[in-house]
Amino acid sequence: MIRKATEKDRAVLDELYAIGDQEFVNAPPVFEPLRTFPIGSTRLYEDDNGKVCGMITVGELSWGAAAVGSLVVRPECRGKGIASALIASVLGPANVLLWDGSTAQKKLYDAAGFKPIGTLMERK
Repeated sequence: MIRKATEKDRAVLDELYAIGDQEFVNAPPVFEPLRTFPIGSTRLYEDDNGKVCGMITVGELSWGAAAVGSLVVRPECRGKGIASALIASVLGPANVLLWDGSTAQKKLYDAAGFKPIGTLMERK
C-alpha cells in the first residue's frame, strides 16, 4: 500500500533518509532541500504487515515543475517492484526527476518513461 506520510512517520522517515545518506554520499547539495518539503509530499510504501519499506518525495520546484527526489527502499525490501510502484504513484504530478547519478535509479526512471534533459552543475 502506498500512502502519504504524516507527522507520526517522522522516525521512519529519518531511518529512510539515513539509508539514502549512506548510499548517495556524492549526491549534489540540491537534494538537501528535499528534506524540507512538507511531510505530506512524501509517499510511503507499506507492506502487508505494516512495515514501511520505502519512500519517495515529490514537490513543486520554483519554475513550476514537479520534482521527485529521495527515492529510498530498504535494502531488505529491494527487488520486489517497490521503487517502480513509488515512481508510478507520483507520475501524475511529476515531470522532472532529480537524479543522483546512480545506475540503478536511472534504469528505474528510464523504464518509467523519463529521459535526461541536462546536467546539474555546481560552482566550487
